[in-house]
Amino acid sequence: MYIMDNNRKAELYGQLLNEHTRLSNRISSIKGESLEMNESQKKEIHQLQQRQLFVMKQLESLMR
Repeated sequence: MYIMDNNRKAELYGQLLNEHTRLSNRISSIKGESLEMNESQKKEIHQLQQRQLFVMKQLESLMR
């Protein structure tokens, strides 16, 4: 069983937070492109939100 040291956890935590922020920024960018989103934009936003959920689960497991 591999146990991460605190420095590695902090590094990984920062990377995951950066990924979450990048995804949030992309979602905001898509939403700002037009008043009415097309199906492609809706699909991309859904995929990005799913990725955000995955990142959040990784962050939660990292903190245990």
